[in-house]
Amino acid sequence: MSESPQTPFHDLDHYVAIPRLAGLTASPDGTRVVAAVQTLDGERTGYRTALWELDPVGEAPARRLTRSTKGESSAVFTRSGDLLFTSARPDPDGAPAGSATEPTSALWLLPAHGGEARVIATPPGGVSGALAARDADTVSIATSLLPSAKGLTQDAELRKARKDQKVSAILHTGYPVRFWDHDLGPDQVRRFAGDLATLTDEPASPLPDAPRTTGVKDETSEEENPSSGKHLDLRDVTGPGRHLEEHSADLSADGTTLVTTWSVPDAGAATRSTLVVVDTVTGDRRVLVDDPDADAGGPRISPDGAWVAYVTESISSPTEAPVVRLALVPTDGSAEPVVLADDWDRWPGRPTWLPDGSGLLVQADDDGRGPVFVLTFSTALPGSDVTVERLTADDAVFSDLSVTSDGATLFALRASYAAPAEPVRIDLAGFLASGAPGSGRRSPPRCCARRWQLPHYRAASPRSRPPRRTVPGCAPGWRCLTPVPRPRPRSSSGSTAARWAPGTPGAGAGTRG
Repeated sequence: MSESPQTPFHDLDHYVAIPRLAGLTASPDGTRVVAAVQTLDGERTGYRTALWELDPVGEAPARRLTRSTKGESSAVFTRSGDLLFTSARPDPDGAPAGSATEPTSALWLLPAHGGEARVIATPPGGVSGALAARDADTVSIATSLLPSAKGLTQDAELRKARKDQKVSAILHTGYPVRFWDHDLGPDQVRRFAGDLATLTDEPASPLPDAPRTTGVKDETSEEENPSSGKHLDLRDVTGPGRHLEEHSADLSADGTTLVTTWSVPDAGAATRSTLVVVDTVTGDRRVLVDDPDADAGGPRISPDGAWVAYVTESISSPTEAPVVRLALVPTDGSAEPVVLADDWDRWPGRPTWLPDGSGLLVQADDDGRGPVFVLTFSTALPGSDVTVERLTADDAVFSDLSVTSDGATLFALRASYAAPAEPVRIDLAGFLASGAPGSGRRSPPRCCARRWQLPHYRAASPRSRPPRRTVPGCAPGWRCLTPVPRPRPRSSSGSTAARWAPGTPGAGAGTRG
């Protein structure tokens, strides 16, 4: 066996074996943290995703929660602490092994106090974008239905008919017809809502139900019958149409309101993203934001449900670059949207509310880094005056921000040129208590006071990297290297290059990732 390299980035086999983290989420009370981890399969020809639970204080080792060849992802906690996730692995209570049913992504529930995960929703078009209300039992999922389907049962029948008749054609009656590398259709994304309180987990009855005395055959399937309790009783709240392709949505804390992006046609063959508010009980829908000069995306509903923060991006042209800003609008639509920190020269990402509604957390590009910023509302009326302060100060990019309900801790994923994504814990309460907003007394906390080491993962130690000499005048966010002699027959031009240093994920790329 060959010697271990200085770092995983010095050897390709070790590099591809580095676990990949994504989708970190924390329970509302901050007692549980879960992340999706991709690792190589046994044959080292592909990756499998599993859910791992991390100790919030960073003392106990991480433990694996799920295991299957299909993998699990998109974890989200419910009000009671149960964990929802999506997976296409076989349902133990579903179709028998060897059946002709094609596996699709289903919604699973893993009880908070232990036990086996079980399927609670199996729409024919699969499940994505699961959302759970923080203070209610309401959940919302996205799934795809054929345009003429009136419900999930009819959608399954139509899909079976297409398959039996070997129909693969797609009839396009509108635009767009393609997204990046794949055609759109024939199915269309819709949003559904359901109530976890209606679920029951009882043993199967040893005898069939007594026959009905009315002589009328019950054609209602078990999935559509809420009394069965095995699966969620899902209700369509958005209806047909190609409005939710690549959408983003958020569910209010009480579960009564869904805010989602809504694609509408624009001039020529263009489309534009607006925001709509949907009642999860009645399905009533109204437009919240419709700016003819900008796209609206990444909505986040405030903890009290009164406001929606979102990202607004001006529509670019061949001569004008887009302008990206944060904006705020009342959920009831009683006032016009307000742009936050209009003079802030950064491109913010999707915001996250502070639990008390006093401000927002947002990741934004900053000289090749992606720190977390705190936007604090100076008055009781959000948007009237905003103070922007940087929360993290190291050379890293943060993502998957998750704040505990008491506002004391921020969990996130941290990635940099020196190491792949890793979960970190940030002392948010200490930062907010260190001084008044905009006073200049607040100093960024040590964001990496706790790190979790996952099995079979060895982070690259800065001491193990060969020393490098930086070149004066190098642009921030880059590591400039002096000329390095190269062995023949390679070229030895000797020109100074600005690139990611060897021993890092982007080594040798020659361009900025």
